[in-house]
Amino acid sequence: MTGTNMKRIGLSLAVLLIIIATSNVQAADVPPAPDEEGVWVIDSAQVLSSSEFDILNNKCNEIYLESGKPIVILTIESYQEQGAEGWDEERYARFAFDEYGINDDNNDNKAILIFLSQQDRQFRIELGGGYAGEWDWYVQEVFDYDVRPYLSENMWYDGLRAAVEGMDSLANQGEITFPNWEKVSDDSSANWIIDEAGLIVDVDENDINLRINNIERNTNCSILIVTIDGLSGKNASFIGGYEYADRAFENYNLNECDILWIITKEYDAWAPMYYWWDINTKIGPQFGEDWRMYIDSKQWEIYEELEWGGGEVDDFLLHEIVDYSEKAILNDGFEMDEWIEINTPFLVLLPILIALSIGVFMRSIPKKIKFRKGKD
Repeated sequence: MTGTNMKRIGLSLAVLLIIIATSNVQAADVPPAPDEEGVWVIDSAQVLSSSEFDILNNKCNEIYLESGKPIVILTIESYQEQGAEGWDEERYARFAFDEYGINDDNNDNKAILIFLSQQDRQFRIELGGGYAGEWDWYVQEVFDYDVRPYLSENMWYDGLRAAVEGMDSLANQGEITFPNWEKVSDDSSANWIIDEAGLIVDVDENDINLRINNIERNTNCSILIVTIDGLSGKNASFIGGYEYADRAFENYNLNECDILWIITKEYDAWAPMYYWWDINTKIGPQFGEDWRMYIDSKQWEIYEELEWGGGEVDDFLLHEIVDYSEKAILNDGFEMDEWIEINTPFLVLLPILIALSIGVFMRSIPKKIKFRKGKD
């Protein structure tokens, strides 16, 4: 066989391989798109009951009507079933995104695809290019903390619902807002309570304000207490309560020795009769690490009182907040039990660190130590 023939055969094989590879790519497909408008769920894998389908679809439609940004849910049995054997979730989700031509009303490429391959046990939330990768960290957090726990237990509906709930905040994302603060009240005294959510009950606000005014008069440091009805109403669900408190501190232009408390009553988007509490604090940079840890520990105490102790922001609870904050502002020192409480994590880890250090040191000692007499 001549060299020319060999080259022709090699070229033919190369062309054949290219054709085969191309045909494999072209063979990949997506389940048919819905014929009617207002249907955002394509449950090809049939992992949803009829009622679950309706709940998810109604929520996606509600989000679209509010924001103009579609959230499409796509489930498939497997990549093999769709002619995409060997693909992964990223490749198929992007392929499906393009095949369906998903886009928002403003043509900003800000649509969202929630994708599940049941048998391959792969999941992805694909954002349109208009988000420019800015919120990838948030999508990852939604998956890690909200979606993954359900999918790992084959709870497909709950996992998809958690994904929709997380993406709701992103689709309806607007400018983050904060409750208005009238620092000076009608009687010309400073006002340190912003009860926007109307959560405060049976409280003499004048008494609380008087206490904080006295603290500010003596120290130039103040305490601001804010209540809100959920982060979603502030377009802040995607940043979380901790970051919201940071931004609120800056928004209110608080001083370096001020302390901000934000009490949030969060409602379940799918079942508004259910709610939970979230307490976040921000202290000025003037405070040291010990006082930050102290306020953090008291923040958890306030949370536990609300979550397990009746759920009322009453006079007793607000005076506790002022007590804890005043102690930090006055740099009043710690009782032994308080010091142990805020340093418990370190005290627990200390023996472990010491034991590890000793273990590393012992392993570094050679089993035999040889001495060799040096030459004269």
